[in-house]
Amino acid sequence: MLEHELPFYTHDLELLRLQVLQPFLQPFENTPERPAFPEMLQRLYEQSCALVIRNEDFQHVG
Repeated sequence: MLEHELPFYTHDLELLRLQVLQPFLQPFENTPERPAFPEMLQRLYEQSCALVIRNEDFQHVG
């Protein structure tokens, strides 16, 4: 990330404190509008965000 001077997004407080990262840190409001993944992976990602796992889903896990 540093080598290529890319924007860096994180919630990690320790990383946010590092002086070397300060020029690259970006607020999440500035994330690109376009999907970050190829179309098929983007759809899979969006479906996984909607996935809800409940306790009964673990009923048969041993």
